[in-house]
Amino acid sequence: VTVADTTGFIEALLATGFPYHRIKGQDNCDDVANVIPRASDIRRSGSGLLDLAYVACGRFDGYFEHDLGPWDSGPGVLLVKEAGGRVTDYKNKPFHPFKLDLCATNGRIHDELIKTLQQGTSGFKNEINLVSFCRILMDLVHKNSCTRLHVRSILNQRTADQKNRKKK
Repeated sequence: VTVADTTGFIEALLATGFPYHRIKGQDNCDDVANVIPRASDIRRSGSGLLDLAYVACGRFDGYFEHDLGPWDSGPGVLLVKEAGGRVTDYKNKPFHPFKLDLCATNGRIHDELIKTLQQGTSGFKNEINLVSFCRILMDLVHKNSCTRLHVRSILNQRTADQKNRKKK
């Protein structure tokens, strides 16, 4: 078992999850909005441990999530590390199973994923727009039909709609 050899972030297939207890600023909606236009694609299986196992065996190039339980992160992190991957928190500090965030990659795209995760807010100033965007995005991701072009199209349309509303 070994991690993928993908080196370009634009080519990376990533996975994420959403915590059950969503706290504004810690629900990773902004992270997804920042990551997906820069990566090849993103998936959501609903199981953090499965996603980490997929990173370990090279099916995914990386995985990130806030508030992942130690029952998922512990064994998953072990798999990724043993397969040659890299695991930290979002600040690129050593991973601890009781911290709020986890970033696991093949190691080759790690620094760029961390840099993207540290960008903060995605530009969605209005919480309602951000929630709407996340619902649309997660619907697309859930159907495994989400690509950068889909998301860019959604983002461009939302931006145009916001500008038109401001003019009125």
